Amino acid sequence: MSSTLPWQIVGATILGVIGAASVLIIEHFRQERRRHVMSQDLDRLSRQLTMMRLELDQLREAQQKHDHKEEFRSATDMDSSEQEFYDLSDDEIVGPKKSIGTSLEEIDKNLDSGRLEVIKETLVIISNMIDENSSSVDLSWRAGKACHYIAMTCEDSSDKQDNIKKGIEFCQAGLKINSKVADIHKWYAILVGSRSDFQSMKDKISDGYLFKKHIDIALRLNPLDPTLHHLLGRFAYEVASLRWYERKAAAAFFGEPPTATYQEALDHLFKAEELSKREWKENKMLIGKCLIANGDSKSGITWLTRAKNITCKDDLEKGFDTEIQMLLTKYGSNS
Repeated sequence: MSSTLPWQIVGATILGVIGAASVLIIEHFRQERRRHVMSQDLDRLSRQLTMMRLELDQLREAQQKHDHKEEFRSATDMDSSEQEFYDLSDDEIVGPKKSIGTSLEEIDKNLDSGRLEVIKETLVIISNMIDENSSSVDLSWRAGKACHYIAMTCEDSSDKQDNIKKGIEFCQAGLKINSKVADIHKWYAILVGSRSDFQSMKDKISDGYLFKKHIDIALRLNPLDPTLHHLLGRFAYEVASLRWYERKAAAAFFGEPPTATYQEALDHLFKAEELSKREWKENKMLIGKCLIANGDSKSGITWLTRAKNITCKDDLEKGFDTEIQMLLTKYGSNS
């Protein structure tokens, strides 16, 4: 009996260690879950505070209009019936008729404003709306669009990655809701393409196929979207510019490397130019680069000059101007 006692002690010790380890592991996961729930609560609280601040701003603006109207009425001798009319006018309603910026039209206007703070606030509004209605694909792609803009303005690499990841998650959720909407494919592809700076060679190539797949789907759903033609033109330009070892890497990973020509790129870029209703600096710049790469430097310089002459509307376009000037200098023109 005494000979088996040490093994019983060892067994009991092992069971005790396992039991203690299990308790520690369980407690660790409980703490992780609590931290995750707390993080979600803080994020939701932050969005709610932003909404309250926006609504307070609207109330303040409405009250200022009200005060101005009161001053106007006191300065003119209106009878009581006229005063009753003003009391019922739209400008006199102090409370907001609807939450600020919650119509899709207002959201689109804010997302296209080019103002970072407005776009950040709009993303908070969209996120709150998604919390209330998680089945709206129209909100999902707009959230992805907002995340993309914010990511492109981030100076910190990790912040940029976080915003791209968040945007991709919004779009993936939207694709599960409805995969027949062109914009959800478009913004998913754009966000996937935006993470290439942080990917390995294999993942970059994989994302290239994923990008092309969703742009093709979006273009079938909406063939008149100039942005989609621009994106396919850019993709074709990048593929046509691949170095030999990059093509070999693509073949090694996937068997069949992507193929495209500069002429295919130009076809899409000229189509984007035809469909676009605005002066598009980036598209003109890319046409110039394709023409030069395709051996037509003279025409390329003409398009680069056209791009340069378009006034920049934000810092991103100022960056294009830097690249344009470098190309003009390299290929013999400073005009």
